[in-house]
Amino acid sequence: MSHKQVMKGVFRIVPLLLLVLALVPATALAQPGPRGPRHGGGEPGQHLERVLGTLNLSTDQQAAIDKIFSAHRDAAEGDHHSMMTARMALMDQIHAEAFDEQAIRQAAAAVAALEADQAVATAKTLSEVRAVLTAEQRTRLQQALKEHKGMMGPAGP
Repeated sequence: MSHKQVMKGVFRIVPLLLLVLALVPATALAQPGPRGPRHGGGEPGQHLERVLGTLNLSTDQQAAIDKIFSAHRDAAEGDHHSMMTARMALMDQIHAEAFDEQAIRQAAAAVAALEADQAVATAKTLSEVRAVLTAEQRTRLQQALKEHKGMMGPAGP
């Protein structure tokens, strides 16, 4: 797999994971187990779906989490579009015929700023979701997120 293909995959996965975290409807997460054609696909966010599905959410919790996701949905969709546009602009600068370090740095800074915004928005959404969970559910969620982070392996080349 070429470096370009790897980077393209990374550029797709990170924003999709952030978007999934912000957009997944809580009602779909209420029951544990596989969900339709995505089962076994290993798509970003699927781990979170499985984890939330094992927390035995009450009807009130499901409704509250649905409301949280709905409140963040429009902003997340706009952020996703902005991120994809910024990433394409960065790739255009990287692949430009003429090397322009300043233009590449500016495009990379724009992507970094959007990533920071998405990270904050995702953390805020998760914080709001955690506020709806019981202490036991929060502990189980945190442990599962920690385990998933370990499965992702070390960062870097």
